[in-house]
Amino acid sequence: MQSKLILIPSWGKLLGYPVLGTYKNRKVTNLLHDPVIFLSNFECTFIEEGEIRHYLFGIGFYYTKFQIGDENYIIDYRRLTGLVISDFVYQYLLNSSKISAIQDPKITLKELAFSVVFPIDQGDKTENQLSFIYGVLNREIFIPFKEIFLKFIDHLQNVPTFQFNRAKHALLMATHTDFSIIYLSESLSPEIKQEFLHPTAGIAFIAANADFILSKTFTSQEIQAINKSIITIESVFRKISLNPAYPIEYLENGFNLWKTLLNTKYADLKGLLDPSQIIPGIFATAPEYSHQIQWDKSHPRKTLESWGIQSKLSNIRPMALTEQDVDKNSIQNTVDLTNYQRGPTQHAANFELDVMKKPKVEEGKALPPIPSTSSIKDILKHLNDIVDLDYEARSIGDRFDEARNAIQKISFNSKHIWELSKLVNIFRKETSGLGLSLREKERTQLKLKEWIDEINEAERLERERLERERLERERLERERLERERLERERLEREQLEQERLEQERKEKERKEKDKLARERLEKEQLEREQLEREKIMLIKQKQIESASEMSRLHKEQLASLNYQQKWMAKSRITNSFNLEASNYTTCTDNLEGNSLEREFKGLQLQKEKATQKLQTLKSAVPQNKQEKRSLRQLIKGTKKNIKNLNKNIKKIKKNLLKIKNERKKK
Repeated sequence: MQSKLILIPSWGKLLGYPVLGTYKNRKVTNLLHDPVIFLSNFECTFIEEGEIRHYLFGIGFYYTKFQIGDENYIIDYRRLTGLVISDFVYQYLLNSSKISAIQDPKITLKELAFSVVFPIDQGDKTENQLSFIYGVLNREIFIPFKEIFLKFIDHLQNVPTFQFNRAKHALLMATHTDFSIIYLSESLSPEIKQEFLHPTAGIAFIAANADFILSKTFTSQEIQAINKSIITIESVFRKISLNPAYPIEYLENGFNLWKTLLNTKYADLKGLLDPSQIIPGIFATAPEYSHQIQWDKSHPRKTLESWGIQSKLSNIRPMALTEQDVDKNSIQNTVDLTNYQRGPTQHAANFELDVMKKPKVEEGKALPPIPSTSSIKDILKHLNDIVDLDYEARSIGDRFDEARNAIQKISFNSKHIWELSKLVNIFRKETSGLGLSLREKERTQLKLKEWIDEINEAERLERERLERERLERERLERERLERERLERERLEREQLEQERLEQERKEKERKEKDKLARERLEKEQLEREQLEREKIMLIKQKQIESASEMSRLHKEQLASLNYQQKWMAKSRITNSFNLEASNYTTCTDNLEGNSLEREFKGLQLQKEKATQKLQTLKSAVPQNKQEKRSLRQLIKGTKKNIKNLNKNIKKIKKNLLKIKNERKKK
């Protein structure tokens, strides 16, 4: 990976103006500007489809200013994330003339393309050489294309559709098969497609095919790495402020910050698809061609004049592009172009930019001491305040040394120690009585501000982490309390449900018991009523039987008494008539004996029935006192009846025995 600025002054001029293009279904008639600006941090080279293709990835801007008919000029632009050109285009670019004598392999200024590796290496250059380089870059790049550059940065920082997360890939291609075409990602949202898919000047057409092209060349892991690198450089340049007076500092600060992030947060990107050796040139991965590659004849080159456009400014070129006739004999001194500096060499040493001049300051002026604190940020803020004031560079270096030692005590592994050591060495080498130049102050303060911002960012992230942890703890505590509340409610509901079920069960049991009790009482009541009815019926029947029996016995007794009276009367009569009525007496005795026998048998039968009835009454079980009392009376009456029957039976037996004895006597 190599961070660089790629600027193609005219895309149409590089490709030979293959098309003028269309805009809103109208043909473009005049093309004034069509530059391509690209901030690249990822490049590679492949052999595909019989050609060598060079890929550049990063954030780019295709700007075009054109005219349709005699109408006013129209400005249009497209965001880019990739630049793909074939070997024949790259060969034509390399063959273009060089417009600067800068002897730095990382800076290439050609007529058709500019390539500048950032940050500019200052280790082996004098201040005059750096001033010369910055002057050339400003004159050739940042002054002519300042308006375009500022519009690019403004869209990058303020337009949401210029962000990779929303707009995805946009490849500008110049290959054998895809010549002057922009391919967008297929997964764009409809509103972004509507904004960027319509054609524009200088481009053959715009289509959605970028993801398919990348998938043919790169693996999914490599595409993820490319996407991550684009997002990284985009995020870096979005949050850096731009000073329109010093646009070159914007690039240096951005690429410095990008390298810092690359070494810390994105270490997995470092070295991925990185060439084993950086090759000087427009593209760092482009190999040296073994032979000259000719332009593809299927894409014939044209000029604006061939399209019927009279370029009014085509002959106006910057000073560096203007070839001047120089009389070699007029040169008094031979100039060594190995380390050429613009202007006469006798004045080169005196040339110095205002921002590079070191002011004279009071020697030995005391600096405020390093604060005794355990905060690295406070120490860095103190250093930033010191740099902003007019102190000797050596004194500032001593104070930076003290700050480095203090930071080392606070955090031995702090990454600021090494950077502070370099600044200490630089400041201590300065001449006594000289302070820091404006450029040195700005760079040092920028570096300190970056460190402070990093610490603030780390503190912010730590605060956010602690806040997230606190919120997470609160959330977990709320969830725990909520779970406990729900559990309590569940247990309460279960308890209430159990109590309700228990009450229902008890109520059901009570009702069941009441029902059974009622049924039992009803049954007992029915049984008692039935038994009472039976008893009443039995009592009535017994009373009837007893009454009938008593009536019968009474009748029999009366009959027996009458009979006995008659018999006794007859017996007296018969005694008076002993002999005369013997026959008659015998007959009468027989009749009386037969009557007593019949009466005896009847009494025996009544006794048996009364005895059975007594046994039945004794076996009966009374249910209450009333039944028991009634049963007792029935038993008592039955026993009395049996006793009377026994008395009558004895009397009849006695009479029968008497009759029998009398018969024997006779």
